[in-house]
Amino acid sequence: MSGIKKKKFKINGKDFICSLNEPFLYDLLKTFLKEKVTENHKIAVAVNNVLVEKKKWKKKKIFYDDKIEIVTPFFGG
Repeated sequence: MSGIKKKKFKINGKDFICSLNEPFLYDLLKTFLKEKVTENHKIAVAVNNVLVEKKKWKKKKIFYDDKIEIVTPFFGG
């Protein structure tokens, strides 16, 4: 039996389960996207309906009840 406890987070309205325990936003994004998150990523992230600047992702702590929304720009109308 593994000693790693899984945590559930709400990302884009769906449950996301991972082993991160109270991660910073950057760590959760990296795990969710399954890749390193760089300045070149064209995404915006809101936590509890508040936009978080990209430069603050590594310092923004995420808690169990937080709701994370990730959006990307798209063309069309």
